[in-house]
Amino acid sequence: MKTTADLLREEGRAEGEARGQTRGRTEGRTEVLLTLLRRRFGELPSPLVVRLASSTIAQLDAIALRILDAKSLDEVFGS
Repeated sequence: MKTTADLLREEGRAEGEARGQTRGRTEGRTEVLLTLLRRRFGELPSPLVVRLASSTIAQLDAIALRILDAKSLDEVFGS
């Protein structure tokens, strides 16, 4: 029989793993987008790099779709 402490540890471990997986997916998407944006538009201004690094997965996905048709960084980021 599991104790309350065991259950709490398991719950904490599961939450930590979920956060780590989300962070990993976010970092991976960010790196891919940085590579694509630099290839298409050259070196990026640091505020845009910071903006990418602090974006959610949903925001990164939206940016990824805009890269396909955008003619400028303003169009990608909706500045």
